[in-house]
Amino acid sequence: MLTLIALASESAPEAATGIASIGLQWQSLLLQIVNFAILLLLLRLFAYKPILNVLETRRRKIAEGLANAQDIAKTKQRLETDKAAILNQARQDAQDIIAASRTQAKQIIQDAENTAGTKAKQKLTQAAAQIKQEVTTARDGLKQEMRTLVALATEKIIGAKLESSRDRELIEEAIKSAAHPQQPE
Repeated sequence: MLTLIALASESAPEAATGIASIGLQWQSLLLQIVNFAILLLLLRLFAYKPILNVLETRRRKIAEGLANAQDIAKTKQRLETDKAAILNQARQDAQDIIAASRTQAKQIIQDAENTAGTKAKQKLTQAAAQIKQEVTTARDGLKQEMRTLVALATEKIIGAKLESSRDRELIEEAIKSAAHPQQPE
């Protein structure tokens, strides 16, 4: 390169014709073109390719980021839709459970009322039977006491003790007539 510079400087300017007329020398122009080509080659090897590689890598990362962002947005939308569907289903299930619980509660109450009614009827029936039994027992007791009283009264009135079978017949007759008084005709 230095030799080219030396050659360019040795030649003396002769008559200015062509490019030399505007103040340019063809040797120095050629040297400048060669220097520019060498500089361009060096820049291309050491600067331009690495810069392009960095820019391409960055462009790919940005494209991947945008694709990921779109995927995330789609996934988010799908998840929101799924969430809304799940919440609606949960609400519906809760309403169904509440309705079933209410129906079951009504049935339990109805069963309890029926059972209570049945038990109350049984208690009333038992009480009526017990009262009837007590009334029957009391009547039998009263009949027996009345027989004894009638026998005693008869004994006192007649003055003698009647035999017990005849006693009994008279007492039964008196009790029947007391239980069913004859109406005057």
